[in-house]
Amino acid sequence: RKAKLEKMPKNKKKKGKAKSQIAPPSLLGQRSRDDDDVDARRVAEADFDDDGRQPSVLHEDEFGDEYEQENILDDDGLMVDEEEEEDAAPARFFRPGIDKLEEGEELVFDPSTYVMYHALKPEWPSLSFDILRDELGGNRTRYPMTMFAVTGSQAATASQNKLTVVKLSNLSRLPKTAPDENDEFTADSEAVVDLEGDDDDDDNGDDAEPVLEHVDVSHPAAINRLRSCPHKSALVATWGDDRTVRVFDLSAHVASLNGLGPKPAWGATGPCFSFSGHADEGFALDWSKVASGQLVSGDCAGRIHVWKPTEGG
Repeated sequence: RKAKLEKMPKNKKKKGKAKSQIAPPSLLGQRSRDDDDVDARRVAEADFDDDGRQPSVLHEDEFGDEYEQENILDDDGLMVDEEEEEDAAPARFFRPGIDKLEEGEELVFDPSTYVMYHALKPEWPSLSFDILRDELGGNRTRYPMTMFAVTGSQAATASQNKLTVVKLSNLSRLPKTAPDENDEFTADSEAVVDLEGDDDDDDNGDDAEPVLEHVDVSHPAAINRLRSCPHKSALVATWGDDRTVRVFDLSAHVASLNGLGPKPAWGATGPCFSFSGHADEGFALDWSKVASGQLVSGDCAGRIHVWKPTEGG
C-alpha cells in the first residue's frame, strides 16, 4: 500500500488533528521502497522548524533517579568526599635531619603517638629546657602525674631574660573517646586517642584540670642551652649568648613549689659558679652521668672546657 504525501506550503501549518491509521495485520511487516522514501522525507522535514533552523532535542529519562546526587559511604558509614579523597596526600612520618618540609607543608600532630600530651606557651621564645628529677618515685604509672622542669628564655633585652622553674600537676592522660570523629587535631586543641587499658579505673585522672606553678629566676643574658645535673637536679648549668657558662642552685625554688619554703624574690638568686673564658658563645653543654658534678661546655670557636667539682663546693 502506498502512502500519500501532501505537500505543505512553506511557513504554514495544517490545521486540525492528525488521524492515526493502523495497517491491517496482513500488511504489517511489508514495506515498499516508496514507504522508505516517504519516511525519509518526513524525517528530513522534522529536522527543521518553520524558520528553517534545526531544533534542539532534550531527552528526558523516563526512569530518572529519585536522588540528584549519590553519596558514597566508608566502612564506618560516614560520607566520603571524593574530591578531598583525591586531593589528600598519604600521611608519612617526618624524620628530623633526614626529611625536608616542602613549601606549603606543615607538621601535623598525631595523637596516636602519645599517651599524655599537654602544651605550654612561654612568655619569651625558649631554645632549651630540661626535666628536674624529683623524689616522687620512678616508673610512675598512675594518673594524674606531677613533674618539674626548668626553661630558659631568649628575651628582647638582656635584663628581661630568666630561668623559669615550673611544677606541672594533675597531668592527665589523653581521653579514651573522641567527642567528634570529624575533629582535626592541632597543637592548640586537646588530643584524643583510644588507649588500651582498664576502662573501669577511677584513678586515671582523665577529667583532671592541669595545674601550673612557677618561679622565675633572673638571668643576665639570653640562654642558648641549659642542663640539669643528674646527681642533683636543682643544680642547673646555663650557656649564655654573652659567652659565659653559669651554674645555679635552684633548691630553694623547687622547695617553694613543694610548699616547703617561701618563694625567693626576683633577682635574689645569682650563679654559684660562672666562667667567661670561652672565645665565642656556644650551645654544647652537658653534665657527666658517671662522674658526679663534672660539667663540659663547647663554644662555636671549637673549644671545649671541662670542670670538676672540688671539696667544699
